Amino acid sequence: MRSWPSFGAPIAHEDDAERAVRAALRITEAIKELNGSTPKLDLSIRAAINTGEVLVTLGARPQAGEGMVTGDTVNAASRLQGIAPVGGVAVGEITYRATKGFISYESLEPVTVKG
Repeated sequence: MRSWPSFGAPIAHEDDAERAVRAALRITEAIKELNGSTPKLDLSIRAAINTGEVLVTLGARPQAGEGMVTGDTVNAASRLQGIAPVGGVAVGEITYRATKGFISYESLEPVTVKG
């Protein structure tokens, strides 16, 4: 089972979408740094951020690898991850609108994903 960080749970912040995008961008940078510093290492990543309502299990213990986030927003993020460029981050429309003033984006071909 995949585990996604949940920004906004248990406490929501006005800038949760921006925090999530910046975290994903930092992860892509870290992968590049690892590949650059370790001979023969060829890790890759595709990431996606989607903003919306989800069901979160607050009783999970993240330190033990537990976590549960579900809902249409999560399903759409999974589909966006599938179309994200290798080494890049794709975001949903709501995330884009919430962060476009703080983060520079490059256009991808428009797609419609289920959810």
